[in-house]
Amino acid sequence: MIYNNFSEIDDTLKEFLQQDLIIKLNNQSYKKGKLILFNKSYFSINLILKKIKKDKLKTEVLKVPYPFEYYIKNNCLYFDYKLKSFFKNDEDLPILFKGVRKPDFSKFYDKLLEMSVL
Repeated sequence: MIYNNFSEIDDTLKEFLQQDLIIKLNNQSYKKGKLILFNKSYFSINLILKKIKKDKLKTEVLKVPYPFEYYIKNNCLYFDYKLKSFFKNDEDLPILFKGVRKPDFSKFYDKLLEMSVL
């Protein structure tokens, strides 16, 4: 089920607080850590993750842009950055978009991000 109200993201992230998360991009492991805190800015959600690396406690801030679409399924939060979600299955827009000069892309470009509790 695809949601349009971003309050569901907040509710799900609140459930994830103080739990070990795995974050995947296109089904490949991207980040792992305990979600300590999250906050929202104008264009992104900042996830503060705590993890142990080489016997040292490390805190990392992961900036995740707001997705084109998102959904919650089986206690996982999915952020859809795929172009087909952006174009809403309009057949002409992807053709026009191919002609646009492409700057350096985000690591989230045309991908699906999945957050779940370990």
